[in-house]
Amino acid sequence: MGVIQRQGFKSSIINYFSTFLGFFATIYIYPLDFSAKGIIEYITNLAILFAPYAQLGLFAIYFKYHPKFTSNLGGFQKWVIRRVSLQLGIFIGIYFLFRVPLADLLFDLQIDRNGNFLTYSFVIPVLVLFISAQSFLVMLCDTNKRIVIPDIIRNVVQKIYFPSIVVAKVFFNLEVSTFIFLFLLYYFITIPLLLIYTIKEKFLIPLNSEKLIIDKELKTEIKSYNLFSILNDISSQLATRLDAVMVGSMIVNPSIAMVQTGIYTSVMFMTNAMNIPATSILRVSNPLVAQHMANNELSETSALYKKTSITLLIIGLATFFVLWFTFTDIFSLTKYSEQMVIGKYVFLYLAISKLFDMITSINSFILIYSSHFRMNLVFVIVLGVLNIILNIALIPIYGMEGAAIASLISLVSFNFLKLFWIKVKLHIHPFSKETLKVLTIGAFTFLVLFFLPAGKYAANNYLNLGIKGMVIGGTVLLTFALPIYFLNISKEINGLVNKFLNKINLRK
Repeated sequence: MGVIQRQGFKSSIINYFSTFLGFFATIYIYPLDFSAKGIIEYITNLAILFAPYAQLGLFAIYFKYHPKFTSNLGGFQKWVIRRVSLQLGIFIGIYFLFRVPLADLLFDLQIDRNGNFLTYSFVIPVLVLFISAQSFLVMLCDTNKRIVIPDIIRNVVQKIYFPSIVVAKVFFNLEVSTFIFLFLLYYFITIPLLLIYTIKEKFLIPLNSEKLIIDKELKTEIKSYNLFSILNDISSQLATRLDAVMVGSMIVNPSIAMVQTGIYTSVMFMTNAMNIPATSILRVSNPLVAQHMANNELSETSALYKKTSITLLIIGLATFFVLWFTFTDIFSLTKYSEQMVIGKYVFLYLAISKLFDMITSINSFILIYSSHFRMNLVFVIVLGVLNIILNIALIPIYGMEGAAIASLISLVSFNFLKLFWIKVKLHIHPFSKETLKVLTIGAFTFLVLFFLPAGKYAANNYLNLGIKGMVIGGTVLLTFALPIYFLNISKEINGLVNKFLNKINLRK
């Protein structure tokens, strides 16, 4: 866990900084034009839904099999780049051929009720190309256990640039087409920076590499895995990216749909704050799991499974307590607070699904890199189908809350299926007596917070948030964080805390 601790901790700092920038934008910038925020999220998620059809599982192949090509990694990278370039070209041609018929089909099926898909569909192939290039470069950093600089390039730049173009749209009354063009310029900033970094660090080394030779047995294995990784990618995106797209498509009025998408994704931003440590730690854990499973090191995988689970559960619960009990106060800072506060239960449903995802930690990686990877596909297909059905059923009735409920039911079901299968087939699970301790302490903390005085603690919204934040934060520290520290429940978290205390000379 040494590498995970260092890179995960540094990445978390960067991501929390970018979260601060995102918080500022969510409170003060995006409410100026929620439809602009909705457009950004709608076309981004739509492009991510289409990306697997262009990538066809090649990035998953690289992640899984790069340890087998360490002697000729440049050749393997060249093979992947050539394949994905060809596939992107074919995808773009097919997409434009069937773009209008697909839009008509979605409209007839009452999935795209307002025509927003056809309106924004022209930009999707370009965005798929940019997202694929950016994802490949970030993947090279991930496989080399370096995630801090990519986080700065992607997340910090994004959190500054996107609010800036929303402000420009509002104050210069920009047309939607001009706004989308400015949105695409983000990738012209980040992709060259990532390319320079990967070349400088020698993560990208396809030039002057030897010709890649794959023996027949391994080639058969890769082809088999490729088929399942394609279907896995498609189903995964249907499961995790569908809600924002469905909110933007299923509300009849297209303008209102974009506003609702903007509000929904702004509230989703709060749950993403809970997920920052999880994202950082899981990204670093991914190649480690691949290595352990490739070497049949099941005991090491089991240890990593438990460590990541308990670490993420502790951090997730602490963050949830603070955000849930200050939610209304946070959004009272904006003059559009009434619009934002209606999303409180959207946050609750999404937060619960995030917590369950955190406690099950690296179960997806374990399945994907094991001989049972086909079952991950089965579970992801179940998740995707369930999410589609639930969104279609619930959004017309409950609006954006329906999308959040659909995500909650789908993701909990998905993680439970993976948890069950790994336990039955590999005889490992992420739970321990420490898990029970954390849940018990967490339940006590929640009860204490629930019975604290509700309402505003001061007339001024900023002063109120400051006072209430200190009360909530102090309660979480005393009733949750300190018991966990002194009981030494997570050696990883205690190690980081002790290191920090040593640096400031508070612990000998």
